[in-house]
Amino acid sequence: MKSLRNAGCKLILAAAVLVGPARGDRLDPIKPVAPGPGLAAYFNPGDDIQGQIRKAIAAAKTEILVNEYAITDSLIATDLVEAFKRRHVYVALLLDPSPAVRNYQAPEYFVMNDLPVLLVQGTGYNNNKYMVIDRQTVLTGSYDLTNAAAKKNGENLLVVSDAGIASAYYNHWVATAAKALPAPPPNKD
Repeated sequence: MKSLRNAGCKLILAAAVLVGPARGDRLDPIKPVAPGPGLAAYFNPGDDIQGQIRKAIAAAKTEILVNEYAITDSLIATDLVEAFKRRHVYVALLLDPSPAVRNYQAPEYFVMNDLPVLLVQGTGYNNNKYMVIDRQTVLTGSYDLTNAAAKKNGENLLVVSDAGIASAYYNHWVATAAKALPAPPPNKD
């Protein structure tokens, strides 16, 4: 009788899991709540994540540190170069040394424009996706600085304006840069 009761309890529990509120098709949206101070979340499609990143680059006053696998978004690449050359914002990049991107030329583009580019060393991919702006703001999330992220992927971006969080990302960038190698100069063929 006891084992039958246990089996019955397990059956009821299993049924509750399958039809209960934990099922994705039964979740109702909750009323939006304003994020805490210094936080903003964006989602593609729908929110203009590329535009948010471009605004953050345009607002930078002294420094932008980028840590990305690869950059193929020409608008963001141009914004980074212009911040460096025209507005004299220090811009430095950590990139993967050999991303699986056909005809990848971002490191050369940045080096030709005198931006410091370091290639992350070690095993595995450099799958980081963040920017530290003015040591005060971090942009991070699934969004990478690629054309696919801007035009077709489902992506997210979290903007954190908090000096404590920014210092953690800044220190990670500096520690990673200490082990990275400079990108080679472009071929002059």
